[in-house]
Amino acid sequence: MKTGKKQHTIPRFYLNQFIHPGWVYRRGFQQPRRVQSAKSEAVKEYYYSQDTDDENFSSDSINTGIETVCAPIFKQLLTTKDGLTAELKRAFSYFVANLALRVPAYIEEMGETTLEAFEQVDRMVERIVEKEGLKVEEGQPYVKYESGEGGSRTWTLEEWNKELESMREKVKAKKALITENLSLVEYLAPVITKMSWVIIDAPISEFFITSDRPVYLTNLDGSTFRAGWENTNALGTLPLSPRRYLVLSYVHPPNMWGYKQASSEDIKRLNMRAIASASYAIYSPKKYPPAESWLRNNSI
Repeated sequence: MKTGKKQHTIPRFYLNQFIHPGWVYRRGFQQPRRVQSAKSEAVKEYYYSQDTDDENFSSDSINTGIETVCAPIFKQLLTTKDGLTAELKRAFSYFVANLALRVPAYIEEMGETTLEAFEQVDRMVERIVEKEGLKVEEGQPYVKYESGEGGSRTWTLEEWNKELESMREKVKAKKALITENLSLVEYLAPVITKMSWVIIDAPISEFFITSDRPVYLTNLDGSTFRAGWENTNALGTLPLSPRRYLVLSYVHPPNMWGYKQASSEDIKRLNMRAIASASYAIYSPKKYPPAESWLRNNSI
């Protein structure tokens, strides 16, 4: 599977639900832009290709594989009121997890957070070495770093410095840890599968919008402080189309499917989540005044 030069950070078939045609509110611009399709939106050159020399195992090929399997399920999810079968729900959970982890906003935030953690460890080790007057032998263990997922790795001084410098360069280039982020899909998808899923439909006269971070995770109160998918107060959302919205939580029994018609207040509240999730862009089928307010506040 050959990876392309221009790679969508958000699947084109997903974005086309909102901007085929529609309006793009992009940070740094004074006015929204009318587009006919998502062909040239949410695109970065070789964004997922730098993490491996093997095109069959690049992040781009992983994204493409997940999209190929889940596009038909996505289409079904746009119309069903009865939900998906357990098998299809498990499969689509990989799409939700992948979409949450592959977007630039998440990748950049995780890169900065991870680099900060490594920098703290580096400073701590340097202080210990200096205080104890230790001599660091070439090729000997220097740092043992335990990740939040329970894994650990030991570096020599040479390996540690090389890793730290590589991470700094990637974070500066805003391409940090793509492979590492996507490896979390295998962990996150089963968690999402176990949540209760509720489908919300918009009235004919109203519509949902989305952003450059379509999958948005907060606590039930809307805060993002220590929000986690396994927390009992987790609230995950994904606008599926201007007509349909997916809400993930533990409010209902595990594995439950729900369906409801949205009120005007529901539409306003859920669209405000999409605006709150936006880092670089908001996508809307029609002009949306609150998105214009977001654009003015984020214009250069």
